[in-house]
Amino acid sequence: MNRKLKSDCLELLAEVISERCPDILPQVQGVAIYNLGLTERKRVVDALADELRSNCVGANGEPNSRGILLDRLIGFLEPLDAPIGWKDGS
Repeated sequence: MNRKLKSDCLELLAEVISERCPDILPQVQGVAIYNLGLTERKRVVDALADELRSNCVGANGEPNSRGILLDRLIGFLEPLDAPIGWKDGS
């Protein structure tokens, strides 16, 4: 099943990428996100994971609302060997 990102996730994605790896920002904006190559996808996932670990986990170890969106983005981009937005239903 193919999925699409919601606007709140796209906005957060652009924000994190502009801060952490701005050189690939044009490649993740709009529909370009669905055409990322493996190298760029890995960089985006790493940037999102770094942001999640740095700023989005509460004292109890659970993600805050921003962290939940970041987790959704990471899940959307992984697995790295499948088309973006693919979910196998398992």
